[in-house]
Amino acid sequence: MAEAILEDHDQYSCSICLDLLRDPVTIPCGHSYCMGCIGECWNTNDLNGIYRCPQCRQAFNSKPPLNRSTVLAEIMEKLRSTELQVCSICLDLLRDPVTIPCGHSYCMGCIGECWNTNDLNGVYRCPQCRQAFNSKPPLNRSTVLAEIMEKLRSTELQVSESAQCLAGPGEIACDFCAGEMIKAVKSCLECRASYCETHVQPHYNVPALKKHKLVKAAVIPVCPKHDKLLEVYCRTDQKCVCMHCLLDDHKGHDTVPSTIERNEKQVKMSIIFFPLMTQLNLITKCY
Repeated sequence: MAEAILEDHDQYSCSICLDLLRDPVTIPCGHSYCMGCIGECWNTNDLNGIYRCPQCRQAFNSKPPLNRSTVLAEIMEKLRSTELQVCSICLDLLRDPVTIPCGHSYCMGCIGECWNTNDLNGVYRCPQCRQAFNSKPPLNRSTVLAEIMEKLRSTELQVSESAQCLAGPGEIACDFCAGEMIKAVKSCLECRASYCETHVQPHYNVPALKKHKLVKAAVIPVCPKHDKLLEVYCRTDQKCVCMHCLLDDHKGHDTVPSTIERNEKQVKMSIIFFPLMTQLNLITKCY
């Protein structure tokens, strides 16, 4: 579910604010933007009365009318209502949800780890809108939002338990299922193990295990030299390395946490593919 939401987010994002379209408008070249974003862009960068599309750079001699697309707006509202249920850091349903001052919500553990890992000079930022806070905002659990998440999770679990299936070729199997090779749904980076929907539950309920980092079921990559997790990306050598590598082969190199590098590349990829997806959609509609 989370992966599908992420794909929709990339397809229907405004390339200016990189968020889901709000009050969407489509300009003559076919590209769509938030009404406020494209309006501000044109008002700020008005050069001799020539207005350009920020993506394809097509020029318009007169300012195109910005009329709200009602159909696209309805699609955005449906996507947004689904997106609000998901933490944009772990891409899963919110757990112990907290809402920070800018209005975005995250799992308490996810945003806490993000800020503890990426604390830069005491300035804390929202991973989505990048709003900065000079002091660390309090992370208080939202009881109402938590109840909603539990109901959603309960429904999702009932469906998944009835649909548990065997791991197929190339798929990850649960390390704790005896006998049949049940398909895994999550992998734990700390335990270095993969779990089916049933065996992953302790990671959601046991306090000590709740601190572990769960990801989509996958083969967990480790450093072949030190047998440690590849938690760092070396921009100098353009490869993922472990913390021990920073003490020898990659000492003094330009490095960042691998999560930061991944997020930055996702943003860059969305900017690259957005115009392509828009053109593909237009071509599809013609047929």
